[in-house]
Amino acid sequence: MWIIKKIMYFCGNFMTTYIMRQFSHYISLLLFILVASLYSAMDLHAAGGSEAYAKRIKELIKECSKLSKQFNYIEIEKPAYELLDLGKKAHSEIAEYYGNLYLGQVYLVRNDGQKSLPYFKRALSLAERNQDEPVICALYNCLGVYEASVNVNPYLAQYYFLKSQELAKKSKNKRQEIVLNVNLAELAINRKDPGGLIYALQGYEGGIKNDMPEIRNNSAVQLAILYHLQGNNDESLKYYDMALELCEKDDTKLLGQLYKLRSELYLDSKNYTEAKNFALLAIKYLTDNLVTELPSAYLQLAKVEYAQCNYALAEDALRLAIDASNSSSSRIHMPEIYTLLANVCNARENTTMAFDYMQKAKESSDSINQIAQQQMQMQRDIMLENADKEMTVATTQLSIKYLKRVIIIMAVSMLVLAILIFVLIRNYKRIQKLYDSIVIKNQRLMKAEDRLSKLTPTVEEVSEAAVKIENEISDSSIAFGSDSGKESSNLSEKNENIFREACRIMREERLYADSTFTREQLVERLGTNRTYLAQAIQQHTGRNYTQWINSWRIKEAMRILSDKTKLDYPLKQLSIDLGFGTIATFYKCFQAETGITPSNYRKSMKHLSEEGVNS
Repeated sequence: MWIIKKIMYFCGNFMTTYIMRQFSHYISLLLFILVASLYSAMDLHAAGGSEAYAKRIKELIKECSKLSKQFNYIEIEKPAYELLDLGKKAHSEIAEYYGNLYLGQVYLVRNDGQKSLPYFKRALSLAERNQDEPVICALYNCLGVYEASVNVNPYLAQYYFLKSQELAKKSKNKRQEIVLNVNLAELAINRKDPGGLIYALQGYEGGIKNDMPEIRNNSAVQLAILYHLQGNNDESLKYYDMALELCEKDDTKLLGQLYKLRSELYLDSKNYTEAKNFALLAIKYLTDNLVTELPSAYLQLAKVEYAQCNYALAEDALRLAIDASNSSSSRIHMPEIYTLLANVCNARENTTMAFDYMQKAKESSDSINQIAQQQMQMQRDIMLENADKEMTVATTQLSIKYLKRVIIIMAVSMLVLAILIFVLIRNYKRIQKLYDSIVIKNQRLMKAEDRLSKLTPTVEEVSEAAVKIENEISDSSIAFGSDSGKESSNLSEKNENIFREACRIMREERLYADSTFTREQLVERLGTNRTYLAQAIQQHTGRNYTQWINSWRIKEAMRILSDKTKLDYPLKQLSIDLGFGTIATFYKCFQAETGITPSNYRKSMKHLSEEGVNS
């Protein structure tokens, strides 16, 4: 198309130049219009063709994807080839790597596993160039299947499966995750490892939950096989019956594996007739649907014939197993096949052949192990190289993220610290102001009490006058028969006298500071009893005896703490000097009386003294 355009372009230029020399300008203009129209028509035709290609490519990808999900690799070959051909024609790398992917799957599942690898590699190269993660994920999965079934390298297979699973989780491709669980379970079956049960169970549950009947059926078959490997034949039969019912409806390609398992179960119970019948059924179904498993079916038939001492038939079945392994490029069963052939020859007393087959079994096993080791070494080198690159990138990214995070955390921490300091300073000032106000208030109260104490004689005279008036009132009340009023007045006068005398003794003799001074001693000094003393204190202060004594001690403590010359007086010694049993009791009583602790009271006094506040 491009060459034709160029030829027409040059011809048009030549004709236009010639005609312009020979004919008029009008004819030249018409020719220019004609050439431009033809050129535009060709462009439109090419654009229309590209749109048609793109539409067909989408249709083919959708068709192949549907067939792939159904594991229908027989019908997928034709649209896959068409997709690859269209990709080359339309220069579409997307169509090319999809075509390579599906063709690789076709050859992997059918009879030429070695042929699938170039398709997978080409598809992976194109998909990585286009950064198509879902396709890369699918290709890692296919490479895992290739390594497991063709190269018999379970370690590399597991690496690819886990790599694919990582991408599936990253892209939240739940269906692909479930498929990978099935493949990991299949890998465990090939290694005869019942530890794959967890993957099979996840595949089975995922197939049910996500409406994936093919996955559900395949996982049910795997569960039956894995429980048999575990030795739990009851669970194996349970899932066998379930899988058989499911597969007979819509998934006949898995029947071959089920019949092979049934043959193994019958062989374990020495029911050779049924074991042989099911082995033959397995061969029939696997021949038409899943040829990569065909060698294991022939091997199972050989085991049944060997168990019945039918050595010739067993040998024939084993040779067919070798042919099936060669045609499907699946060598995983070769060591076991040669070992059984050696046993057959030994049973037929052909020790020479038995020795040869044992050698082949060893060579086959060594070959598989050697290939696996070489591939593991090669893959390990690649993995280490990639890991170093990824580690360098990841370390740089982490360093940047960490630095940003540290800066953000530091900034937030500084802000929070600044706010916290501000709040603490503000609260400290508020508390200090509150303490100062409490100290000032108590200082004023003490000064007021001191002034009142100086007026005591006058107060006593007033009190005596009040008593006389009360006596006169009580005398007048006798005329009205009020004896109770007189008794009440006498009691009040008595309480007043007791309280006044008790206060005098405390003030003048400071007996409250004597921790050995008791209530009984005070009662004796007053010439009264405990009841009258308690009533007098309660009537005038609303407190009991202990609280009243402590109030005297606290007032004295406030006077000492307010004295600027005694700012270094130890609080513990002060509590002892004032008669408190412990400093904790001193603190408790002081805070109850004043609202702050002794230490804070002293601090406020120092603060007020420094600021020169007149309390």
